Amino acid sequence: MTSSSRSESINAFFDGFVNANTHLNEFIIQYEKALKSRRDAEEQEDYMTLNSTAALFTNFSIEQYAAKIYTKSIFKLFQHEFKLSLECWYDVVKISPTCVTYKVGLSCDVKSKWCLVTYDESEDIKAKCECAKFETHGYLCKHILHVMTAIKHLREIPTNFILKRWTIDARNISHMQGDSSQNDVVSPMMKWRLAGLSKKLLDQASLSVEIYEEVYETFNKLSLKYDSFVHRDESDTMLSQVGSNLDLHKIPEISIRDPPILRTKGRPKLATRITFGIEKSQNQKKRRTCGSCGGKGHYATTCPNIMEVRFFNLHFLLNICSNKISFFAG
Repeated sequence: MTSSSRSESINAFFDGFVNANTHLNEFIIQYEKALKSRRDAEEQEDYMTLNSTAALFTNFSIEQYAAKIYTKSIFKLFQHEFKLSLECWYDVVKISPTCVTYKVGLSCDVKSKWCLVTYDESEDIKAKCECAKFETHGYLCKHILHVMTAIKHLREIPTNFILKRWTIDARNISHMQGDSSQNDVVSPMMKWRLAGLSKKLLDQASLSVEIYEEVYETFNKLSLKYDSFVHRDESDTMLSQVGSNLDLHKIPEISIRDPPILRTKGRPKLATRITFGIEKSQNQKKRRTCGSCGGKGHYATTCPNIMEVRFFNLHFLLNICSNKISFFAG
């Protein structure tokens, strides 16, 4: 796994539970919630794998065999490759007494895109493809599947091409091994097994009244038989809770705080630097100087002295005009 893939997987794991503003004490709680969510999703996937039947695309024995051994999600990936294998062609490249090299690819692709498949039957069946899908993903590619089905006519996947972690029995065995070391604790796998059997009995009981009455009587007897065990477990649980409450004062109180804020490397975001005299003088706004009177803060066009002169001249002209008008009128 590359560093970027590892980072993306971690982000996907904590997506919806942790963000950049999550405190340390909240992170621990959210981490437990993320783990519980992942466990619940896996348990739901296991339940669907054990209590549902995969839809087959063909009647090939190798596809039926894969549906029995693989989990539901892995079988979908295998089935996609198997469908593509039916559209493949092949050419024989090299033949030796125990090993044959083929060039396999989709019929719609040019032969330059086909992959070399080395098939060895000396001891155990060994096959290796240029695409390396089995080495990277853990299930067979369309090229090897085409050789196994179309050329060698295999009915089952060889055991050396079945990874235990992708099979239905992988979690089943781990649960069964863990049950003996957990003081007789019923695992989720055991509960699902019982739920599947109960569903099967209910379907059979709906066929006739006679079967229904027999199943109902059996269930009723078992329920009455184990009622005493349930009540005894409840009383033991209550006593253990009372005992744990009495010992609460002995447990030291632990407070989780945020880590101390340390000074980071580099220039701070809001840092200010010392400005020198030359820079201050350059940054200061230059005041305006009048070209007429030499005053500051205005130009010659807005000089108050010139405005007074202009106003006086205008007033003088108005007086002259008014005198002329009155002369001609008289």
